[in-house]
Amino acid sequence: MNKFFKPSASILVAVLALSLAGFGTAYAAAPISKAVVKKIAKKEIKKAAPTLAVDKANSATTAATATNANALGGKSLAQVQTVIAGNQNASVVGDIGAGTDAVTVNYTLAAASKVNFSGTVELQGDGSTDDVAQCVIRNDGTTISLGYETTFDDIGAASTNPVVNVVLTSATSVAAGAHTAVLRCSTIGGTGAILKDDAALNLVAVPN
Repeated sequence: MNKFFKPSASILVAVLALSLAGFGTAYAAAPISKAVVKKIAKKEIKKAAPTLAVDKANSATTAATATNANALGGKSLAQVQTVIAGNQNASVVGDIGAGTDAVTVNYTLAAASKVNFSGTVELQGDGSTDDVAQCVIRNDGTTISLGYETTFDDIGAASTNPVVNVVLTSATSVAAGAHTAVLRCSTIGGTGAILKDDAALNLVAVPN
């Protein structure tokens, strides 16, 4: 591997002095221009250190602007950012009936993304042993999760008002734009009332 020789300032001065001395009285008669001095110095340095090289950096000044970059790969920063959204709802619904939105999340995506949803809801029976509830996650009116069913006699017939927590997850691709996700529960069996209590729904969206 070639080793670059870096002449010291004293060597450069000496080289220049020797070069000027070679001109004798001609120097006194007519001062040498800067261009001539540079040409002589360059010639002498090349002879003394033929392998010396200095790379050009014509675009170095543009590197500083990278700290203020507002795009990546042709996409805006908003289009490559992960979106995290969520909501919770502690209001009590006495009977979820044929369908109740336990919690709603409104969110906006700057780019098409893979969205992971997770939700939970607390449901309470009225003591009936035949009641069945089902909960799903819906996005823009379309069900995107499996239907999670629960019965309220699973924790013992001695319980007069049994409570269960339903946990749901789902993942799907969602286009750019404004969207609405809900965790929805409904009664699908039995004759008793099923009460909705605390509920939460969260999502994480990663651009495609």
